[in-house]
Amino acid sequence: MLKNFLIGIPVRNFKNPMSRLENVLSVEKRIELSKGMFENIVKSFKNEDTNIVCITNDELVIDYCKNNDIEIFSARKKGLNFELEEFLHSYEYEYWTICHADLPYLNNFYAQEWIKECKSSQIVICSSKDSGTPLLGGNIKIKKLMYGKNSFDNHMNIFLQENLDIKKSFNKEFSFEIDDEEDFNSFLQHRPRWSKNLEFWPLDDGASARGEGLEPSTMGPEPIVLPITPSPKGSSPDRIRTGVSGLKTQRPRPLDDGAVFV
Repeated sequence: MLKNFLIGIPVRNFKNPMSRLENVLSVEKRIELSKGMFENIVKSFKNEDTNIVCITNDELVIDYCKNNDIEIFSARKKGLNFELEEFLHSYEYEYWTICHADLPYLNNFYAQEWIKECKSSQIVICSSKDSGTPLLGGNIKIKKLMYGKNSFDNHMNIFLQENLDIKKSFNKEFSFEIDDEEDFNSFLQHRPRWSKNLEFWPLDDGASARGEGLEPSTMGPEPIVLPITPSPKGSSPDRIRTGVSGLKTQRPRPLDDGAVFV
């Protein structure tokens, strides 16, 4: 059966992943956490239409994928954008997504909702707290990607220049990454179900990193995805307007730190 929805998950390595957490987690625990998030993402996206591929050149990641029956793509060129562009140009598909491997709150419900949005939209995108692009996809093939510093802003600029229809998601499940110690501490306070069997013993052996007394996170029943009206060519992307068009939404829940997750 031909699978028409291509999902690429780039994984750099399992040698020293999540290096920004090296002061609070040993390398063994960071590898365990990385593998747990990656496996959960694969399971969440899996259905009869999806072709899920790990994009990597790391031997440890390749061995892990082979042992877990996950397809692998190794690019000839080095550099994330080159690798992802080569990946997208190497497969036949109607719909596509590039997903970061460090999204701890993604689950099957939200992954399937994301797939539905990509099938009905030219571009669906979300932004991390540092203006990264944790999830990107759609139903139109693109030639150029802009991952790196401020990738969300850079992607938006090129998509607006091409006058594409864009929808942005504001969901925690799609945008929260474990990128630094602050993110990790937040993750410990809201442990998702897939992580309940993991024990995180930090370097200072604090009880908080074991998730003691913490309940799995509870997420809202429905994602918010807002269409973005492209600005006229030559206008500033600062004037992007957002609005709801035929999509069910719910009121966002503000967190203590001022972020708005749904």
